Formats: sequence, C-alpha cells, structure tokens
Amino acid sequence: MIYEPKAPTKLSEVGYDPNLVLQLICKGMYLENLETAIQFSYEIKLPTNIIEQALQELVSRKQVESVGMMNSTTGGLGSLRYTLTGAGRKFVQDAMNQNQYFGPAPVPLEAFCNQVRAQSIGDERVSPEDIEASFSDIVVPDEFTRQLGPAVNSGMSILIYGPAGNGKTTVAEKVAHIFDSVIYVPHAIEVNGTIIKVFDGSVHESVEVENPPVER
Repeated sequence: MIYEPKAPTKLSEVGYDPNLVLQLICKGMYLENLETAIQFSYEIKLPTNIIEQALQELVSRKQVESVGMMNSTTGGLGSLRYTLTGAGRKFVQDAMNQNQYFGPAPVPLEAFCNQVRAQSIGDERVSPEDIEASFSDIVVPDEFTRQLGPAVNSGMSILIYGPAGNGKTTVAEKVAHIFDSVIYVPHAIEVNGTIIKVFDGSVHESVEVENPPVER
C-alpha cells in the first residue's frame, strides 16, 4: 500500500489560511535574505508554482516588489528577485510577533491525522527471519525474539522496561529497522493558526517523495 503524502498543487490547497505561506516567504526575506522563488521553494518545501502564486499576491498587496533578475550560472534565463517594501517589513514584523517560526510550510492537523491513520504498520507482517536478521549482530536470548514476534505484528505499542543500561534503546532501534515501510511525519503541523514543529533531525531522517506535476 502507498502512503506517500502529496504536496498541494495550488496555494488555495494548502489546507489553512494562505496568509501563513505569505508570512513564511516574508520571514525568509527578512531573516535569511532569500530573494527568488527557487530559494523560497527549497526552504519552505512547497512547489515553485505555489511560491510564485504567493509572491504575486504579495506584489499585488505592495508588500513585496521585484528588483530585477538574478544572473544564471548556466547561461540560461535568470530568476526574478524580490525584496520587502515598507509595508512588507511591517507585515513581517507583525508575523514575527505572532511566532518566530521559519522553515518548511506546515501541514494541516487534519491531513496529519489522516496520514497517521493511513500508514499504520499493522498492515505489514514481520517474519521470524526478519527479526533474527535485525538482531543478528547482538546477543539476545532466543526466547526473547520468539516473544517479540507477536508483539511486533500486533501493530500496537510495545512497552520496553528495565534498569538503565540493559539495552532498551538498542532493542527499540532494532525493532524499528525490522519494518520496510516508511512512516512519514511532517516538518510541522498547523493547528488553528499555530505552527507546531514535529520533525527532529536527531530522530527522523529526510526522504524525498514523488509529487504530482504542478499546475501553472
């Protein structure tokens, strides 16, 4: 079963007030000196066409203005550069007073909940051979791996307890690596206008997913 989340293809499809995307773009200009749609797309993790729609909205509001082309390093057409206007600086200051977050655009809470329900690991079956292979480089009792199989295949939470230093973290990591399926988590979620960070680089790994072609 395919659980890969899909990015929106239009600004109106982000699932929350598009003004939040406009705030992120202006924060990128203010905090990171970003100038082009490609730069914003890389940092905010939204398709370039959505960034361009948002930039056009900011231009129409006179909060952002074009300042010419950035020269291309490949000899082709350059990228249009943007900068904040006086109204844009007021807009970004108000946004910063609400929250200091700048980074990948969040996903709506409802979309996150749907993703969690869709990618339950209960659909994947783990064989005794899978467990043995995962634990092959450490010494554990055979009885332990036999008991672990039904617990892992239940798709439910597993409580691992014991004194410090007895290998709980190692066992948890080994269990996680048994599964082939990727469990997707967003960089952040949006809840009633509030952005909550989810992705933790010390725990999670970034993956690339194939998204549908953009609409222009």
